[in-house]
Amino acid sequence: MYGKKGPGKNCFPAYVKKQLFPAGEHFLTVPVNVPDARLWDLETPELYTCEIQLKSRNKIIDNEQKEFGFRWFTVEGIGEDAVLCLNGHRIMLLSAISWGY
Repeated sequence: MYGKKGPGKNCFPAYVKKQLFPAGEHFLTVPVNVPDARLWDLETPELYTCEIQLKSRNKIIDNEQKEFGFRWFTVEGIGEDAVLCLNGHRIMLLSAISWGY
């Protein structure tokens, strides 16, 4: 996994030991911990790229890359006092319904 501003700089190398699966579809979850990750927000949309390689006998047989950002949404308060927060900061979403149409 590497940051958009620093391609090639691996910020979280993770290697999984050899896994044997029977035929069919299977999922493998690899937990990550990136304490220095920069959060994605509206002013600074920090993006990272996760690259996954599947190898067989030291030969890459599949490769996938996905861009993503570290962020979280919460709702604080109840009812009409509820507010939407992005990374702990209040944000407001405006739509046609916000203008009374």
